Amino acid sequence: MNNRRRELPIALLLATFVGALMLMMLSVPEVVRFIRPDFVALMLIFWLVRIPENLGIGFAWAVGFIYDGFVGGFLGQHALSFSFIAYIVLVLHQRIRMFGALQQTLLVLFLLLLDQMIDSWVAMVVLGNDYNFYFVLNALLGALCWPAVSAWLNRYQRMFAYAN
Repeated sequence: MNNRRRELPIALLLATFVGALMLMMLSVPEVVRFIRPDFVALMLIFWLVRIPENLGIGFAWAVGFIYDGFVGGFLGQHALSFSFIAYIVLVLHQRIRMFGALQQTLLVLFLLLLDQMIDSWVAMVVLGNDYNFYFVLNALLGALCWPAVSAWLNRYQRMFAYAN
């Protein structure tokens, strides 16, 4: 019997990000667009907590840069906010694993609020967009989605025997 742990297939990691990107690119009414959770940020947070040794700030920047290319706007906007998120998650990843579901959800709420504030600030400064507080609803709904997203991805992570 082989007791070696199998490595997480890069295809699974990429599939989760492609799926999240597709969810973010779905055409929805303007009212719903402002309150749609940032699924790409949720995927980034999950994978940075689970496999921090394989991912890092550069990976987060690249995901943000690709995300900017798909959703439009200022190139580098999400790359900047995802880099900040990655730094915080990488510093706290061992503590985050020990947190209960409520504590993790509150931390994800903070991280998503930070992401949305940076995105809104860049859009306001660079693109001249108006500042609004819809990002609070966006972050709140994203944090409420966190337990389901985390449970769903944990199932696949266990399937590939990559538990840390």
